[in-house]
Amino acid sequence: MKLTIKFDRRDIWVGAFWDREKRTLYVCPLPMLVFILRAEPAADAKRRAERTEVELHAASRWDCPECGIENFTRMIRPESIDREETISLLREKYGLSHDEAAAQEGEWMMQPDRVTCAACCMTFATTDPDAPEPGGDNYEPHRSDK
Repeated sequence: MKLTIKFDRRDIWVGAFWDREKRTLYVCPLPMLVFILRAEPAADAKRRAERTEVELHAASRWDCPECGIENFTRMIRPESIDREETISLLREKYGLSHDEAAAQEGEWMMQPDRVTCAACCMTFATTDPDAPEPGGDNYEPHRSDK
C-alpha cells in the first residue's frame, strides 16, 4: 500500500472512488484535497510473502459470552523455569515419577487470568481446564471462592 496526498484545483469533488483496474482508492474529504491509496499488485505481494517468515505464538481460542465473537489470546511464556523445578512441577501436578517427568520435553505456557473481547471490550475471568469442578472430589476453594 502506498499513500499519496495531492492538492489539485481540478479536483472539486467530495467523496470516495475505487478504481478497480488500477487498484487505487481516491478519497476527497475536502474539495481539491485528495488522498490516493494504491494497493500493490498481487504478484508483488505474493513474492514478498514467499520471502518472509512469521513467528507462530501459542494462543487460546475463546468465544465472547457477551457478543459471541471468536477471540484469540496469546498464552504467557513464563520467565525461565529451571529444569529441576519443571520436574518437580510435573511430578506434583500429574503424579509422574522422576524419570517420567525428566523425559518430558516442551515449553511451559500459562493462560492469562483475564481476557478482553476485541469486539465489545468486555473483560472476563478465565477458568483452568485442569481445575476440579467446584464441589467435586479434590476441590479446594481458591481465595476468591471463600
